[in-house]
Amino acid sequence: MRLTVYVPKLAALSTIQPGAGIIGSQAVDHPGKLLIDYEDSRPDTQHLRFADRVLHAADRHLTGYPTASRLFADPDDLLVVGTFDRYTGMVQVSNSEALEAWLAEAHNGTIPDLDTETHTTVAPDVDR
Repeated sequence: MRLTVYVPKLAALSTIQPGAGIIGSQAVDHPGKLLIDYEDSRPDTQHLRFADRVLHAADRHLTGYPTASRLFADPDDLLVVGTFDRYTGMVQVSNSEALEAWLAEAHNGTIPDLDTETHTTVAPDVDR
């Protein structure tokens, strides 16, 4: 299963911390909006790769697990940067420039290696 991966456009969705993994889909009950789930890049999760944060957001998105890290967003506030394959744990990047800029914000301006950041450190649990 492939899920769409997003980053916010400049100055949009300021409640989401730079480097967060964001997954979204069309909101059924809110036409014209996206329902997004995200996993912020917090100090206690700095060791996690971007793909790990995307995996956490994807699990919540697919299960509907209650979380404060879910919101409705205007599609114009987000950029698609790729897709996430839950079975391989990989982010297939379609907009590397936007993803690198998003991750650099979380790494004090340093652009991390996308080949590393787009693979999870743990095997996804595909039985869910």
